[in-house]
Amino acid sequence: MVAVFTVGDAPLEIQLPLRSIGLTEEAEGVEAWTGEKSRVVDGRLAVSLPVHGAALHMLT
Repeated sequence: MVAVFTVGDAPLEIQLPLRSIGLTEEAEGVEAWTGEKSRVVDGRLAVSLPVHGAALHMLT
């Protein structure tokens, strides 16, 4: 699982390399709270969050 939080006063756009968390570039998953498919682009988990947002991605 990968949790991402926005703690600042601006939206967050992040691309987390999957290899940096021990996963292969072909990993897939879903966001736990929305059920939406996780966006994986070029071996990176792409996350967009609003101000004070949070996401929990369950990846395999």
